[in-house]
Amino acid sequence: MTPLLLPLFVLGSATNILGAVPQARRTVLQRQTDGLSPLGLRAGMLVNAAWFAYSLASGSLGLAVINGITTLICTANVVAHRVHHPVKPATALDVAAVAGLALWAALAMTGQAAALSGVAVVLGFVVGLPQLASLVLHPATTKGVAVGGYVLGSIGGVAWSVYWGLQAHHFAAGGALYGGVVALTGLALLRGRPVISALLAHRQPALHRGLRDGAARARTLLPAV
Repeated sequence: MTPLLLPLFVLGSATNILGAVPQARRTVLQRQTDGLSPLGLRAGMLVNAAWFAYSLASGSLGLAVINGITTLICTANVVAHRVHHPVKPATALDVAAVAGLALWAALAMTGQAAALSGVAVVLGFVVGLPQLASLVLHPATTKGVAVGGYVLGSIGGVAWSVYWGLQAHHFAAGGALYGGVVALTGLALLRGRPVISALLAHRQPALHRGLRDGAARARTLLPAV
């Protein structure tokens, strides 16, 4: 076994659990839900649940504990968002989420570890996009979005990418690296957007106006995600 595998596993596992805590603190304890994507929250729950089911199907106790904890935290975020957000998400979202959880459970009980890992990786490629879209289209309403989750998500994405890459699981490694890039992009939107906007307004005012007007039109055409 490569000596790096254990420290990478520990780092990735720590960032998985700790990365879910800031959002839970913001959503569950402080009841701040402004700017959170209903679709993104449910996708996050499903992807973590898929990895949990994979861990059970493959007999990996360590991964099962880590993914079980993160799945519970993500589920708490979903419930808190539905309870505390003034605009209730479509019921169809929750029906689809419950159906997905039931499917993961069925696959785990029949030992379909390969199918579950494939589903989890594919979901990982899209899980962060709804929240990124919300950050782009609604930059003024981000009180409910925890910055710490994006910081730890960036670190964890790199750690898991190297971890899976060293074991020649290139599909999983690519998915993890992509997740890290998505997290870094979210961090840039949350913390770097004012600076970027100011620079564009000063140096490229026409481009700045075009981007601002395009975002305004998109907000009128696209429903909240």
